[in-house]
Amino acid sequence: MLAQLLEQMQQASEPFFIKFSIKHITEEEYLLWQSAYTFDGLKYGIRYGQSFCNHFELIDHILFYTSDPDWCDTYIRKTYIK
Repeated sequence: MLAQLLEQMQQASEPFFIKFSIKHITEEEYLLWQSAYTFDGLKYGIRYGQSFCNHFELIDHILFYTSDPDWCDTYIRKTYIK
């Protein structure tokens, strides 16, 4: 059964990983979100990465649960900003 599934994935015209591509945002979108985060963080106590994931509708468990804003900022800039 597993062998059949792997064979079907290999034969597919579109590679499996393309269906789960990373969403990219602009620097402007990021800066707008950052100003909104200040309010979210103070009012609701939401983590930096958690707010980012919620705002841009992302599923990124590492970013979502990380509590260091500096690390999150670096990660976001390397991963999501184009």
